[in-house]
Amino acid sequence: MQRVATCLYRRNDQVLLLQKPRRGWWTCPGGKMEPAETVIDTVHREYKEETGLELISPQLRGVFTMVMEEEGMFQHEWMLFLFLAQEAAGEMLVHSQEGLLQWHPISMLDQLPMPEGDRLFIQQVLNHDRLLVGRFHYTPDFQLLDYHLHDTQERLCTSS
Repeated sequence: MQRVATCLYRRNDQVLLLQKPRRGWWTCPGGKMEPAETVIDTVHREYKEETGLELISPQLRGVFTMVMEEEGMFQHEWMLFLFLAQEAAGEMLVHSQEGLLQWHPISMLDQLPMPEGDRLFIQQVLNHDRLLVGRFHYTPDFQLLDYHLHDTQERLCTSS
């Protein structure tokens, strides 16, 4: 199973997102874990590579199983570890090899093109201070079929 670590960097009422050129979708910078690497090592390495920034004290805020299925047949599965940071150091890149970096007002996130599951977990992480665990079930073109999210203290549970 592939493992991915990403980080949502929040500064005041804005978040830094990366626009991937393939689909034009906005996403949290990050990437795949290398063998024997920890999730915290991955998020620091990948974030620096994609943004030029060094994260300061990122906190794990989400662990999500992502499942892709086509016509009832399993296609692909990966684990996504989402961190939240409110501080970083260094000089931010404008463009990286992965795409365009840009600050976005939190109030405008609903209007950005992105996978619907990403929109859901980003909003939950920004509005709650607990670790979220969930599963997102997609078609190969990233149409969200269903999802289940709950926090580790069982105060929040959403699904479709």
